[in-house]
Amino acid sequence: MWGERLFGGPARTGPPEPPAPGLVAELAAAGLPDELAAAADDESWDAALSHSLDAARKACGPHPLSPTLVLDGESLTGLSGPVFSPAPTGEAALRAWDAVRLLLAEPGFFELSRARTGPPAFAVG
Repeated sequence: MWGERLFGGPARTGPPEPPAPGLVAELAAAGLPDELAAAADDESWDAALSHSLDAARKACGPHPLSPTLVLDGESLTGLSGPVFSPAPTGEAALRAWDAVRLLLAEPGFFELSRARTGPPAFAVG
């Protein structure tokens, strides 16, 4: 919805549209206030987002996917992912982070994937 409105359709003209109901619902599901929806069309974030995308492209190539992790160090190191459904928490999340850091330390590492099992933990509306 929101992404299609911003990126998939014709160029925006005129004042921003009100936030899509799906965006407000996603904020509520995450326990965040509805007021954050206004940031979706707030152009003051554009420079920071462009800088972040440039860092992702530099570290991961011209077409980084989401999510993308970029770690600072001697040289930018990044990867698209990891993707979890559902996301790990607590000790499991710490183990996953340690594993990602270990893989990124290997210069020859570039991809890891496996078949998805079960339905996604979220619905795209």
